[in-house]
Amino acid sequence: MGTQARGQGLLGENRLDVPRRNGDHLALIPRSFAPPRGPTPSEREKRPRMNVGDTFERRLRWSGAEIAEFATLVGDHNPLHHDELYASQTRFGSLIASGTQPVAYLMAMCGSQATRERPGVGLEFNFKLVGPARVDDEILFRWEVVGAEASERPRGTLISLRGEALGSDGKPIVTATAKTLLFTAPART
Repeated sequence: MGTQARGQGLLGENRLDVPRRNGDHLALIPRSFAPPRGPTPSEREKRPRMNVGDTFERRLRWSGAEIAEFATLVGDHNPLHHDELYASQTRFGSLIASGTQPVAYLMAMCGSQATRERPGVGLEFNFKLVGPARVDDEILFRWEVVGAEASERPRGTLISLRGEALGSDGKPIVTATAKTLLFTAPART
């Protein structure tokens, strides 16, 4: 089940088909949802640490099909994410992403960045949904490290972050805070 093949999936070229067992059938995960390959130990050593003031960001754009597919995958059946005619008659004027979509990307982005240097876990996330994520709008996802302190229980470095997702017009879609713990010693298995 761990093989990945690039090709024409349900959404066309913008897809990395990752077979996943889901009940009695295989679900295909869109490329934008598939995790990136993790860094090797030598690549980890070259990556910057999570220091106060550090920022990291990513830009994404979602088609109507990607918005509908993500909403379906998470069980959000609100017609604002699936029905173009319905959505066009609302104050939004078009399909919008489920709130879970930008939140999921912010969480994944934070976890991926935090664990590039050493193992760790997310401890706390807080999100405020303040605007719509619109079809084909380029969204900027950004986190800033706002605190880092040693922690004895649990043992490691506690990293505090402030994040946001902004539409191409600069208006906020999501504001966020997070705390992650980077382990001092290797994680136990």
